Amino acid sequence: MQVPELLRAYAQTFGEDDDASLLMVLASATPASVHALVGAVVAAGLDSRDGADLVATAVGGPVPPALVRRAAALLSPYEQPGTLGDLPRVDADSVGRLRTWMDRGEAA
Repeated sequence: MQVPELLRAYAQTFGEDDDASLLMVLASATPASVHALVGAVVAAGLDSRDGADLVATAVGGPVPPALVRRAAALLSPYEQPGTLGDLPRVDADSVGRLRTWMDRGEAA
């Protein structure tokens, strides 16, 4: 699973003092999917109060356009279809670009 790698890279790049939040979108809120996400968050070391801001939500279909409009970038190992695919995408190897954009005050 590539989620822990992505989360670990995010945790190494962003912390509690950053004006950034990572929205994690689950396809469903089944106990198994929530358990898997919590496990990935713990494995990445993001389970402390002084870490990066995290938000999780479940959607039963496509990600709502209002969420996509508020996003600066997509943290994913895969290209995404639809409006998510229109966002600049970074993966575990390139998450540092988000830091660079943020430090420059630029939009992704």
